[in-house]
Formats: sequence, C-alpha cells, structure tokens
Amino acid sequence: MSNQSPRQAADSSTSPTEKSGPSRRTHSAESPSVLSVAHDHRLSLHHHDLDFYHLLTVFSVSAAMVGVCLTAIGLIKAIENLSDFTTRCDDILLVADAVIFLTAGMCSFRALRMRFHGRWRLFMRAADVAIVLGILIMVAACAVLTTALF
Repeated sequence: MSNQSPRQAADSSTSPTEKSGPSRRTHSAESPSVLSVAHDHRLSLHHHDLDFYHLLTVFSVSAAMVGVCLTAIGLIKAIENLSDFTTRCDDILLVADAVIFLTAGMCSFRALRMRFHGRWRLFMRAADVAIVLGILIMVAACAVLTTALF
C-alpha cells in the first residue's frame, strides 16, 4: 500500500505525452458551429445568473432602504416632539423616498417571478431607475435636514 493519494496515483500512471495537454483531434465540419452554439449558450446562462443576482440585490437593498426611511422618519418626529425643530424632511422621506424604494422592490420582485420570460427586462429597468431615483431623493432629504439643523 502506497502513501499516494488517488489523484497522485492517477497522475503518475499517465504517460508524459498525456500530461502535456489535451490531444489534438480533428473535428468534422459540423463541430465548430456546435461548439460556438454551446459557448454562446453558456454565456447567456451566465448573463441570466448575473441578472438574477442583480435583481435579488436590488430587492433586498430596496427593502432595507424602506426600513431606513421609516427609521429616519421616526427619529425626525421624535426630535420635532422634543424640541421646537421643524422640517419637511420627514414628508420627503415618506411620500417620495419610501414609496420609490417600495416601487423598486416590487419591480425587482416581479422581474424575479417572471423567471426571464415575457417583459422581465422592463421590470428590471424600472427597478434600477427607481432605486437610483430613491438614492438621489435620499441625498436631497439629507441636504434639507442638514441645512435645517445648522
């Protein structure tokens, strides 16, 4: 019994010509088109995987951002009740931002449920636009809050 692993034993049993690389075989005239189709199919699956993870990320981030908006609204209301501080930032966060992030989440959820059939790309684009718009409005709300505080 040797101390070699099964992989080492298999490697040592191959001849030097087999270790140098794959053998060159001649393919029929039909083979390159079959290989290119298989290669393109593999790329399209890869793009679907990337789109799936992108949609999943947009869905989870938009849900988290709705929570961030609600937390910020609660903190602003608490500050308003404890002091004479007033701002429209909570209205901006509720009416515009939370609703837009909710829209992004719903669009990405709908695109995920369509499973790359029908008009899923339309929902994906709508989710992308909504989340970017929500982030821009969040920055604007932060600017309004900052100017009101100082």
